[in-house]
Amino acid sequence: MHTSLTQRSIAAAPVLSETRILVLMPSIPIHGMERANLRIMQLLREHGAHMLCVTEATYGEALQREIERIGGEWAAAPFAQRLHLTKSPRNMLSVLQAWKNASQRVREIYQRYQPTHIYVTNLNYFLYALPMLRQVYCPVILRLPNPPDTDLARLKQGLTNLIWRYAVGRICDTIVCNSKHSATRVEALGIAPSKLRTIYNVAPDPQKPQASDAPPVDPDHWNIVYLGRIHAAKGVRELFDVALRMVRERSDIDFYFAGEHHWKNPFATGLIREVIERGLQTRLHFLGHIQDIFGLLRQCNLHVLPSLTESFPNAVLEAKRMGLPSVIFPSGGMTEAVTHRTDGYVCHQKTAAALYEGIRYFIDDPARLGSAGKAAQSSLTRFSRTTIAQAWADVLQSQYQSQSN
Repeated sequence: MHTSLTQRSIAAAPVLSETRILVLMPSIPIHGMERANLRIMQLLREHGAHMLCVTEATYGEALQREIERIGGEWAAAPFAQRLHLTKSPRNMLSVLQAWKNASQRVREIYQRYQPTHIYVTNLNYFLYALPMLRQVYCPVILRLPNPPDTDLARLKQGLTNLIWRYAVGRICDTIVCNSKHSATRVEALGIAPSKLRTIYNVAPDPQKPQASDAPPVDPDHWNIVYLGRIHAAKGVRELFDVALRMVRERSDIDFYFAGEHHWKNPFATGLIREVIERGLQTRLHFLGHIQDIFGLLRQCNLHVLPSLTESFPNAVLEAKRMGLPSVIFPSGGMTEAVTHRTDGYVCHQKTAAALYEGIRYFIDDPARLGSAGKAAQSSLTRFSRTTIAQAWADVLQSQYQSQSN
């Protein structure tokens, strides 16, 4: 079976001064996947690794700034065109040309940089670079942010399974999953268990920005916070319905939805319109992207993340850091981060009714909230910088030694 590297004892801080990592992460918005990878890169940089990140040529400015902030370097490639099958031959030719252009540019960067490792941040970017990755001479590591799809239409699912088995499984030397749930799903596709590793996300350190963009909250209210994309798959509709119910029942409960909602997001636009129509702008707050998330968490009482599909929750670790328990749905690897009624609450179903019960569990008994908050903060030892850094160093060093032999 796949091994969990986060359970190993830490003998000494890893030294990675001879490691040169080419990171493929041409993301545009910076969401949970990007934040998790940036934290890993920062850890590896602190232990001596050098890295060059391939970013999106036209829209990658925000990510480029973050890479520079952690001491990394970047190069750009054209990844704006999404890889997909089209019915129009002309459109399909356009997609194939974009694929060719991106892969050629990545190959040029690879040849100039001469990395010891290639680190790919999701399956889409792996496919973009596939022609180049087939011919490289250094280890290829795929860090999987979410488990593979298993409920696609028959033809697409068959194609996806083939890609995993005959492309990902053969080209990648290691597939790092951020939860045991994801690793089990990958193994079920026929990937050799020896290629799989489980390394949880690293708990973040609070960083106070020069100017906080966290809004002040009413300290006399129960302030409930959600962090993440404003998206249906994150259970935001269920949380929104619970919020509507609770603000009708009590005048001392406010909800804060912190997450990007401007980027092509009609779902979020609809929720915000509903808040305005109901005149609830002072009770249900859609904040957009917040840089100072710890400044917001520090003022709140309870964190809620009712994600319907989630590999492993960054936001739960951020809430733990500030001593907030989390109410979650029993999705994916979520239950690997939260222990029911110890450092949070795991709803028995993925419904608004179950979510309402989970929130009321803490609101109805403040002593429970205080105890769970302390337990949440204590549980961070499982996701410490030292533990996760050593786990990643083990992957990099073992692959490099294997390639040398």
